[in-house]
Amino acid sequence: MTVLLALIAVAWGVVYIIDFTEALQTRWLTPHTKVGLVDTEDLPPVSIVVPARNESAVVERALVSLLNLDYPDFEVILVNDQSTDGTEKIARKIAESDGRFAMINGADLPEGWLGKSWALHQGVQRAKGKWLLFTDADCLHHPVSLRVGIENALVNEREFVSLLPSIKLTNLWERVLMPPFFVVFGTFFPLHKINKHSSKALAAGGFMLVKRDAYDVAGGHTAIRSAIVDDIHLAQSIKRTGGKVWATMTRKLVVTEQYGSFAEVWEGLRKHAFRLMGESAVGRPIFVFRAAVFVLAMFLMVAVPLVGLGIGVASQNGWVTGLAGASVLIVVLLGLGGTWMLGIGLGWALFLPFGLLIYLLIVIHSVVQFWRGKLVWSGREYGR
Repeated sequence: MTVLLALIAVAWGVVYIIDFTEALQTRWLTPHTKVGLVDTEDLPPVSIVVPARNESAVVERALVSLLNLDYPDFEVILVNDQSTDGTEKIARKIAESDGRFAMINGADLPEGWLGKSWALHQGVQRAKGKWLLFTDADCLHHPVSLRVGIENALVNEREFVSLLPSIKLTNLWERVLMPPFFVVFGTFFPLHKINKHSSKALAAGGFMLVKRDAYDVAGGHTAIRSAIVDDIHLAQSIKRTGGKVWATMTRKLVVTEQYGSFAEVWEGLRKHAFRLMGESAVGRPIFVFRAAVFVLAMFLMVAVPLVGLGIGVASQNGWVTGLAGASVLIVVLLGLGGTWMLGIGLGWALFLPFGLLIYLLIVIHSVVQFWRGKLVWSGREYGR
């Protein structure tokens, strides 16, 4: 039985390596990506909309990076989503010194809406640009990021472009848990396939550039007002209504500092688990079924090899030891891919088995919370 499980683990690991390797083939954009493909006078005006709820620790750096963009015609609109910290004060101070920036205080959340979509919807009502850039208050933008995105959209005749931000890792738990997340993410969301798929789409809220006309045709955020994973739903909505959607990885073009403590890492990855399972759009039973399949797959790939290796060594069974050892090696190889994607030391790949086990617990927590019908997002509790 142990040999059989070890064989299954090896086979499953090989499948993951193939999928993850294909995911790495996606084109990465950097600050050195060539620009100037579109004449400056032909670049359209862009409205940048930033939702912010209690982001005083990061919002000033994010806004300064946006106002330093190397782009001829843009405005920045921050929607203060009823923050209770110093977010509003910081934004008002910046607004007084730069006419390209404006802050609006968000209205009360209407029935049936989730907070971020409601904030972005209000920002769009104020926007004047022919293109919209949705970004987060914890994202830092390289001066060429907007031009890289808009030229990519114009030259390739795309209505929606998402540059997936790179993540700045600052503590132990981020380095342990983010490589497993990237391995799983890269396997479940192979960009080279999704970008070509007729209905699937991928996007990240840190940089979503969309043509205003296409946004309006798709129904804007009103059409996805109750979606938990608003970025992916917006991309899918644009694609369903005929827009060309494209997403890609980046290095140092858009950077996010998302987490600090272990609790913040846990909470952030718990939210991302909804992306993997398809969140509430599929209904509770299907959501839980997908989660169960995912947990079983991860268990086979991680727990079985480790247990099998222990049994093989203890019983001096060469077959079990060899197969289990090969499975563990596969997991470490996947970890090398994850650490490379994050730009951290390759030695962190050795922690991948441990990180994946913790990530399984995070997924289980996400499922339990979803099944109970109460979700906590940015300090707000939503009933489902």
